Amino acid sequence: VIVFLDADVCISESWEAAFLNTYKKLTENPCIITGNRCLPENDTKPLNKYWFSRLSQNIHKSFYINSGHMITTKLALEALGGFNSSLSTSEDYDLCARAKSSGIEVFNDERLIAIHKGYPKNILEFIIRELWHGSEDFKSLTKINNSRVAKVAILNGLTLMTSLILSTLNRTLYYLEFYMIFAMALSLAISTVKFGATPIRKNIASSFFAYIYISSRTLSPLLKIGRHRN
Repeated sequence: VIVFLDADVCISESWEAAFLNTYKKLTENPCIITGNRCLPENDTKPLNKYWFSRLSQNIHKSFYINSGHMITTKLALEALGGFNSSLSTSEDYDLCARAKSSGIEVFNDERLIAIHKGYPKNILEFIIRELWHGSEDFKSLTKINNSRVAKVAILNGLTLMTSLILSTLNRTLYYLEFYMIFAMALSLAISTVKFGATPIRKNIASSFFAYIYISSRTLSPLLKIGRHRN
């Protein structure tokens, strides 16, 4: 049984008891990848409260296990050929996608509570983080085609560029006003998809960070950003 923990991830006091159940399950069926999305260290800050905490609380919508807090077996990893070392980011998403197509079960276990101390502390760090994460999606047409986020980022970029060009040519702010309405609707839609339709007030607050998220992903193929570090 192999446990992956990032250096800036701390396990909770209840983690050990939960892990004993996980260990038993893995010894009975080694073809499993589990773990849990980490909670932020301080959920009173707006970025944590309306983005990272909500991501952590919405684990059933997650399609993969983050490698910063992943538990699996040597047998499962060998069957998958391990992580794809050619990827600079999203290697955990790739591993879980291959696992699911191979019949290996992937699920979040909410009893395994861990705290991530490395989440962005401010908007600039959040932007840098998403620029880096988005860079992998734009390395080939195949990757773009396989990424819903990349497609939405392209739609956002094309809509913005079209609005800027039309506003400049026609000397009017009408098209930029259209983009602003589009951006608000898109951001709210992203929040709804990620966190569910309710509560609407939280989704409106989260949509501000959703716009920063998708705008950073839009710029990621244009700006070369190294791995995010705090």
